[in-house]
Amino acid sequence: MESMTLEVRRGILEMLDSQRVCVLSTIGPKEPYSCLMSFDITRELNTIFFATKRARRKYRNIVHDSRVSLVVDNRDNDNFDLMGTKVVTVIGLATDYNGSEKTRYIHSLKKKHPYLSEFLEEDDTALITVKVEALYFIDNFESVRFFEF
Repeated sequence: MESMTLEVRRGILEMLDSQRVCVLSTIGPKEPYSCLMSFDITRELNTIFFATKRARRKYRNIVHDSRVSLVVDNRDNDNFDLMGTKVVTVIGLATDYNGSEKTRYIHSLKKKHPYLSEFLEEDDTALITVKVEALYFIDNFESVRFFEF
């Protein structure tokens, strides 16, 4: 494991800020499940957050097993793009969040994803936070860096 330099941290944040969607993977009672999610992340890179309805499969899976992974990349789906693609994989623990930062997280989601404003205010919408335990940062095709939090 290497320590995260300011330059690497800045690069990860810039990449994550430029992307609107991640792939969330959860563990259900019978099998894993993955889906696309709108997300945001704290400047410290220690918390990712998103919203979902409590009736959704992903929510039930998180209640069943809080371990999740999220993948974000910046590819353009072009054969020539692979060498320049950056990928962040986050491993962490998810929870239905009602803590002191809830208003700030919701405001941040509304700013990055204005189309979610009404959704975020509905009673059956849960704000999910993922406490980042580890982060993989891949760039230049084969350069993989691993960071623990």
